[in-house]
Formats: sequence, C-alpha cells, structure tokens
Amino acid sequence: MQRKCLENEEAFKKLTEEMGQFIDLEHPYVTYDNNYIETEWWILKKFFDAGLIYEGYKILPYCPRCGTGLASHEVAQGYNDISVNTVTVPFKLKNENTYLLVWTTTPWTLIANVAVCVNPNEEYIKVNSKGYTFIVAKKLAEKVLGNDYDIIDTFKGKDLEYTEYEQLLPFINVSKKAFFVVCDNYVTMEDGTGLVHIAPAFGQDDYEVGKKYDLPVINPVGEDGKYLEGPWKNIFVMDQVKDTKNNDENWAETMTINEALKRLNDKEKNIIIRRYFDGKTQMEIADEIGISQAQVSRLEKNALDQMKRYYK
Repeated sequence: MQRKCLENEEAFKKLTEEMGQFIDLEHPYVTYDNNYIETEWWILKKFFDAGLIYEGYKILPYCPRCGTGLASHEVAQGYNDISVNTVTVPFKLKNENTYLLVWTTTPWTLIANVAVCVNPNEEYIKVNSKGYTFIVAKKLAEKVLGNDYDIIDTFKGKDLEYTEYEQLLPFINVSKKAFFVVCDNYVTMEDGTGLVHIAPAFGQDDYEVGKKYDLPVINPVGEDGKYLEGPWKNIFVMDQVKDTKNNDENWAETMTINEALKRLNDKEKNIIIRRYFDGKTQMEIADEIGISQAQVSRLEKNALDQMKRYYK
C-alpha cells in the first residue's frame, strides 16, 4: 500500500509539472505523511475539547456487497441508470376513514416510514373515489384516479401539517413522535401523488425533513442489505422489491393484514408477528415475553379468531 501511495505521489508531481501548475511540490499536501496525520488528530482533539464533536447521521451511497459506504467518485465509476418500481399506497388517517395517497420510488423502505411530506404551497383535494375517501394533490388527481372522483374539499398542503395517520406497517416501534404530515418545498407536482413517503435513514431529502421535524431515524436494514426485523427479516431489500414488481395485489394484501393486526391488542399483535412473521415457536415466545406457553397459545387463538372475523 505504501509503495502504491508513493507511486501515486510521483505521478501527481509529474502531471502537475506538465500542466504548468505552480505549487510547492517540495512540501506537498500528502495524507499518508505523519505530520499530516498528527495535525489531523490535534485538530480533532481541539474540536472535542470545545464540545463541537457529536454523533449523528450522514446519508451516503452504500454497497451491501462490500458492507461499506461509497464516495461519489466510486459511484460515478460504475453508475448505471436502472428502472425502478414506484407504488402508491393508502395511509389511513387517525380517527377518520380517509386515506392519504402516498407515492414512493423505494417501496422497500416503507417499513421505516415515519412521516408523509406535502408541498405547503400546493393545493390538495379530498375526494370520493371507488368507494373510498382519498387526499391527493389537485394537479395530479386525474393522473392518479382518472375521472372517477368527486371533490369534497380543497385546501393548501400547509393545512395538512401535523395531521396524524396510522402506522402503515406495524412491525417497528419508534422512540419519539412520528406518523404525521410534514411540509417541504422539495415535493413537486411532476410525478406521483403530491404526497411523499418519508424514511429519514434512506434519503438526503428525507433526512433533512426529519431533522426539521425531529423525526426518529429508523434503519431496519443490516450491513448486508437484508432486513433485520419484520415480515421480510433476512431477505435482501432489492429481492423484496423484485417480488412485488408489477403486483399491486401483494401490497393490497399487506394493507389488509395491517388493518387486521390493528384489531388486536399489543400482546396479541406481538405474538402473531413473532409466530407468523419471525417463525418462532410458542415456547420461544413464552420465554421472550415472560408468560407461560399456555397463555401464549390462548392469546394466539384469540388473535387468530379476531383476524378471521375481520377477513370475513
């Protein structure tokens, strides 16, 4: 490695001279030099002593094969344009039988959703369509719903701010307030529905909006690119996207399961998720949550009976 660095230094000096650039090549800025390294540590200590160093997040391109972040130059070396699947998902408002029509280009991040973003200055409409009540951007309503809708109300995106909705996929607990509408001008009327899914761990715009509204940063994906929890645990995230390609029925089924789970109390829901999504036995669940196996069996039966009644 040191030999390669020295070769690069000589090549850089030669190129600099050929370009006619007048800089001090006798005392170059070389990052592997001990003087440089010691200076960096000295500066970092000064920052630390002044209380200027803190732990936070930075959104970067990432390679799950290598398990490392990628520099912009690395991405540029092997960047390819690919087609991605977008989805429009209904998010149910709290205490109201109305759905936000939310658009995303990254459906694999929906499990980490914590907010929905609208443009504060654009017009939005509440409509009746196909037997449901939806909220969508006025400029995109026809593109999303065709002509099959009747307008109930019209308002600005700003009027939706802090409106609460039910958690879409109830598999992850959050540590602070989440699941409400936020506002930002980055939401455009060019594509989608005018309502954008927000997952701060997976996009720079999402993260900036998250900081503005103090949203939790949820990352249920491991360094290998596989889900760490939820119904797709140990599945590579892009494989999950492939499984749902051009298949709205899969997402409709997920929404239906979600609605059924909401009918259960926390303990029943916990048992169903562990049993049927995480694949655990009743004995394992009993040990984990500190109750008897007989109690787990009874709660599971009650939960399944409730879910069956919902599906009927």
